[in-house]
Amino acid sequence: MRNNLFVLLLLSAVSVFGQEIQVGEKVPAFQVELVDEDQSVFSFEGAAGKAVLIDFWASWCSPCVAGMPHLEALQQKYEGRLQVISASEEKYERISRFQDKRPYQFLFARDTGSLRALFPYQVIPHSVLIAPDGRLVAVTSPEHITDQVIEQVLAGQQINLPLKKDHFDFDPAHEYFDFDEDVQQLFQLQPYMSGLPAFSRTFPNGPFKQRRMTIFNLNVAGLYRKAYQVSSYRLIYEFDEATIDWEDKNNRFCLNIIVENPEQLYPSMKEQLRQHTDVLAKPSTHELEVLVIKKAEGGIKAKPVQDKGLTQARGDGFKNEGASMADFCDYLEGFGIVGMAVVNETGDDGLYDIDFSFDPENSQSFKEAMKNLGLTYEKGVRETEVLVLSMKENP
Repeated sequence: MRNNLFVLLLLSAVSVFGQEIQVGEKVPAFQVELVDEDQSVFSFEGAAGKAVLIDFWASWCSPCVAGMPHLEALQQKYEGRLQVISASEEKYERISRFQDKRPYQFLFARDTGSLRALFPYQVIPHSVLIAPDGRLVAVTSPEHITDQVIEQVLAGQQINLPLKKDHFDFDPAHEYFDFDEDVQQLFQLQPYMSGLPAFSRTFPNGPFKQRRMTIFNLNVAGLYRKAYQVSSYRLIYEFDEATIDWEDKNNRFCLNIIVENPEQLYPSMKEQLRQHTDVLAKPSTHELEVLVIKKAEGGIKAKPVQDKGLTQARGDGFKNEGASMADFCDYLEGFGIVGMAVVNETGDDGLYDIDFSFDPENSQSFKEAMKNLGLTYEKGVRETEVLVLSMKENP
């Protein structure tokens, strides 16, 4: 994006009391608070005679919410033989508001940490499947829990689903590249690094202040997005995207770049990618359907401030005590909040104390949050800055 967001990834610490339960082992008894009118409790006592599927989620997690119709279909199809529980660590009131808008028939639960201690995770959605005899039979991603899998578990058959193992030992501040720290200029492009998630790191302070970036396990399109600071909604492909398929780890790379002066960082990164990959990138403009953001009558309602602040952002909110309207529009686009490119037509370049939050499942909540910020929005077609990706021609 034209204005970078510095995003704080707020990862909750996991406290595991005793050894993590392994697939094939018996699950100990547990209780979890349900979100319902009776404020009841779900108690698991072991061999309950029915399968239990626990799906860990959050209201701001779009993949979690997108998977809920499938959970509902499983609950209805195997009623009486399967119990689906959606467990979130969010506040009771927040889960209740979501439930009001999405009244599914499976159980909603508020996990205060006891379930997470039994089934540790870092990334959601996260699915745990318990067989009718009380054995843990799967810790996996929810897309692997199909009708056929449930049928096999209910029939007492053995299943072997991909194990979802989150990176508990991952340290985003750790130095994963091997190089002399006195170097003033460097470019490294390496293959996929097993055991690491896809992430990037900038260096706002220290000896590499504003002149170094490291990126891990992104495909070429993702590397160019970082270099040109654009969202996926502004990429135009002139080749089959399957050529750089994300699922193929051979298509993902790690990058380390150091330059002498901060202003050289992004230009140098663009040039190095042009030289060392099979993909070319060219900035252009195309007519796109976009979301247009404008000031409402009466102007921006947030408190004006003088200095840039640190951003906290996720799928249900943006908070910064020193952000511009351009920063805010970048958030809406970069986090996929509106599912398209966002064009800032506020004509305002001031800095504000922005505390913006909404319930993603409630469109009226988003409208109210925008109104409270003093903004209006509408879809429109605009000549928009894009990045055209093409393959190099064979010599």
